[in-house]
Amino acid sequence: HSLGNFSKAIELGKKAYEIYLKTIGADHPLVVTVLKNLSVYYYALNDYVNAEIWCERYYNLSLKLNGENHPETISSINDYATICFTNDKFTVAAQLFEKLYNIRKAQLGENHADTLIALANYGYSCTRAGMYDEALSLYKKLYDGYCKTLGENAEKTLDILARLGGAYYNVNDHEKAAETYYKLYQA
Repeated sequence: HSLGNFSKAIELGKKAYEIYLKTIGADHPLVVTVLKNLSVYYYALNDYVNAEIWCERYYNLSLKLNGENHPETISSINDYATICFTNDKFTVAAQLFEKLYNIRKAQLGENHADTLIALANYGYSCTRAGMYDEALSLYKKLYDGYCKTLGENAEKTLDILARLGGAYYNVNDHEKAAETYYKLYQA
């Protein structure tokens, strides 16, 4: 696949998958790798429906074999959430990003960069799913986290401040939205 021939990679990946099923069985770490690779190849070809199918299998098998807190499972949660988001399945993406956020928070702490990225993705998924109250709460938490770690005038912090203003607007708190946008303007 390093040469970009993803169609050939898919063909070979499916052959490997079938061979593994017959020789080592479905519940083996090598199968996890094949499922992940097939998902990546389909994604690279913009075939997000098939990417989601293979990624869901990847996530479920990694969860079964490794448990929720294993790095491979954590990676699969992020990949699966991203693909669901790409496929406009925002509620599912939000649920998966919430799970990822909670794992990251428990493992790395509330203000770790990876935790904050998961929180941002969770908030954005909630916004796209129309879960505006939840998104507002998440963006407040995210803004506080970035203020603590990066400072009030950092680019990421200001980006989240803009999203926070949009979240206030979405819940019809126009006064708070205006205050937030004014704060952004002053930065």
